[in-house]
Order: sequence, then structure tokens, then C-alpha cells
Amino acid sequence: MRKKDRMGNNSDFENQLRAHLDRIPRAGPGGPALPEKVRRVLADYICRGGKRMRPRLFLAAVHAYGRPVDTACRQLAVALELLHQFAVIHDDIVDRACYRRGAPAAHCRFNALLHNTALTGTDMALAAGDWLFAHAMRLVAELPIPARKSIRIMRLVAGAAETAALGQAAELCAAAGLCRLNAGRALRLFAAKTASYSFACPLQAAAVLADKPEIVLSMLADAGRWLGQAYQIRDDLDDFAPGAPPNPHLHITLPYLMLLEQAGVHLGKTPACSRLRAKIEAAGITHKCRCLIRKLTRAGYARLASAGLPADIIN
Repeated sequence: MRKKDRMGNNSDFENQLRAHLDRIPRAGPGGPALPEKVRRVLADYICRGGKRMRPRLFLAAVHAYGRPVDTACRQLAVALELLHQFAVIHDDIVDRACYRRGAPAAHCRFNALLHNTALTGTDMALAAGDWLFAHAMRLVAELPIPARKSIRIMRLVAGAAETAALGQAAELCAAAGLCRLNAGRALRLFAAKTASYSFACPLQAAAVLADKPEIVLSMLADAGRWLGQAYQIRDDLDDFAPGAPPNPHLHITLPYLMLLEQAGVHLGKTPACSRLRAKIEAAGITHKCRCLIRKLTRAGYARLASAGLPADIIN
């Protein structure tokens, strides 16, 4: 069966996503509503495209476990994407990133809307991101499923969000020099910041809906951790690729930390990306990172198989 058939019709998911975003002005019965211009900026930002990796992974796992994709599955898929969009909006603010996927980041879009006011795009983006998080959690809490499953999934999603937030805080502390970071700690940070909500949570939520036992959820936690770490290492390598957008936090990427450990000395002020790329290549760090990616990916695929899932649901 083709991948797109396992994951469902992507246009159906996009329609579901836009339908939820269309409710923004009416969020909270009797409560305040966002002005149409603000709602449109937020909806257009989210619906402009993207990999939709988390809902696609969740729906692929649901299908692989033989459970019909019903209203509850579609609602949870939307919640996972809204949770990711909340994280992306906040990440771009923290990273001072002006672009996301080749288009203006959310806070930059809101800057254009608020240019003649006392507010900034960051002010509005933070509020919009907070709404996305709140609405995502509300969707999870209101899943039309038995209470036992609902509570289990709520704990999974809330726990993943909490772990990711702690991982983000730890990364900021490392970037500011408030704590020391080495390659081993960086991998643990990757497990917290990326793997928890991007891989483990979607897989485990699918298992809960498919009535799988706790041992399977434990296997999927392992698979998600290893696959998420591999994903983040690949992302760190991309920061050193020619033409990559500037990253103010190169000094806490895995290739840089591995270079420091291998050299046994501190490089002082972080060199320019082009110089770092040459040093990393010359030291064989790129090769080591790619070997680690393969090792983690193989381990993740093996654990997926033990949990009854095919490896190609990740692709």
C-alpha cells in the first residue's frame, strides 16, 4: 500500500486544520474574539504548507495498527500539528529567525500588521502561539473516546509538551553559558526537545487508540527517542551546510561540541560558519555524526518492528 494511502488524503487533513483555525474568533463561548485581520494572518501562516510530520506519523501508525481513522484520530492529528506550530512560533522568536520555510516567520508577519501601533509582532505572535497551545490541549481533552484512553493520551501530550519546554529552557541555558554542555548531554537534550513531542508522542498516542499494552508504549518511547535524536543530529549538520541560514547557537550544536571534545581545547569565540565547517570536515566529525545517525536510525527501526510498526512510516 502506498504511503499516502496509509496516511490518508492530505487535503482532508488540511481541510480539518483550516476548519479549526476558522474557529479562532469564536474561541471560548462568550469570550473575546481575535480581529479578522489577526486571525487571517495566523491561519495563512499555518496553512501555507509544511511537512506535517507529526500528524502524518500519528495517522500512519494508526493505520498500521489497523484502527480506522475516525473523528477522534483526525482531531488528535490537528492537535499535534497545532502544538507544533505553537513551538515553531516561539522558537523563531527565541532564535531571532525572520524566515520559516522560505517565508516570513509569524512574528515578522504580525510586525507588518502592527507597524503603526505601539505593539510589536512578537507581542502578537506570543499571544497567538499561546492560543494554539491552549486550543491543542482543549482538542485533546475533548476527544470523543472512552475516558480511560482520553486521560492516557492527555498525559502523553502534556508530558511531551512539558519535556520539550524543559529541553528548550536547557538549550537556552547552555547557549547563555549558564550550564556546560558536552556531546552526551546534547544528545539527552535532543531527546527532550525534539524526540518527545515529534516522534514518541505521535507513535504512543496511536498505540493507545489501538488498545496496545504498556510494553508497546515503552518500545515506542525508545524508538521515538532514538529517531528524534537522529533527526536532530541531521538538523545540526544542516546548520553547517553551504548556504544555510545563520544560526546564533552553533556553539551548542553536536558537531561543534564533538569538535571541542576531540580537539581537547576551547576554540574561544565561535568561528565563522565557513571556518567551522572546514574544521569539522577535517576532523572527521561529519562522518562520525552520519555514522551516529545510521546507528540511532537502525535502533529506532528495530524497536518499531518490535512494537508492530513498519519502518517506512517514518518516511
